[in-house]
Amino acid sequence: MHLLDRSRCPVDTVKDMLDYAAGESAGQCGPCMFGLPAVAGDFAELASGVGRPGAATALRQRLGFLVGRGACHFPDGIAAFTHSALEVFTDHLSAHAAGYCPVYEPGPEMIRRIRRPVLPESPVLAVDRITCTGHGVCATMLFEHITLDDWGYPVLHGPIPRAHTSELALLYCPARALYWRNGNN
Repeated sequence: MHLLDRSRCPVDTVKDMLDYAAGESAGQCGPCMFGLPAVAGDFAELASGVGRPGAATALRQRLGFLVGRGACHFPDGIAAFTHSALEVFTDHLSAHAAGYCPVYEPGPEMIRRIRRPVLPESPVLAVDRITCTGHGVCATMLFEHITLDDWGYPVLHGPIPRAHTSELALLYCPARALYWRNGNN
């Protein structure tokens, strides 16, 4: 349990807690090493008010990938915590998406505006590190953009634009870990 001061935004508090949890990995399994930072990043995107359409749904799906996969069950706890925060603070997250935080009294001098960067129209290829199983098909097909790390997982070098080869890599990924996202997320 965590008590909040009335002047503290609960969404920002959850974001800070998830950032902390993402750094607490023992480095023993993928759900902690990749999953928790991904969850923290997704929630930070929602908290900042610049979440892509369907970002909350995508985060809930990612949380489902964490449950039961970590040896220590730490990811299970973080998944439950995050799911609870999404449910309890739905209205608050909606306010952030609208560009303000309801913790502050509405008024021109008190409203905290959340900066919104302009999202590019063209999506880029991304990897869901929780889902990825390290087959390396993407690196074989997109060798000019993707290399493999020491464990066989993809490392993307720069944005990978939508093109015929990247569409095929997405199609042929055995784990279905590749997806399209907005260019600056």
